[in-house]
Amino acid sequence: MRINKFGFLAALISSVAVSGEIEYPLGNVSVSNTESDYLSIQNMSGKDVDVDIYGEIFHMKPASGVVFNCGSYSHLELKFINISHDYFEVHCRSKVVIN
Repeated sequence: MRINKFGFLAALISSVAVSGEIEYPLGNVSVSNTESDYLSIQNMSGKDVDVDIYGEIFHMKPASGVVFNCGSYSHLELKFINISHDYFEVHCRSKVVIN
């Protein structure tokens, strides 16, 4: 059985975390607002992370990241693949760092 570093904490989440709030229930995921029209996701966890954003899967190796063009979205739903929780919603103009 493979256990992700943040899988246990993510399983504790039953509600949505929005980037406008300062406190986040996931201790290893931080979100900050930016002025960019893109969502930035950085994987600093040391493990591979797969994130689904509206059906588009992003595979991130350790110490890598992706940039997602927000288009007409104001908020984006991030689904961590193989993690058991509802979803994690962030403001489009955000920087997400997975530790």
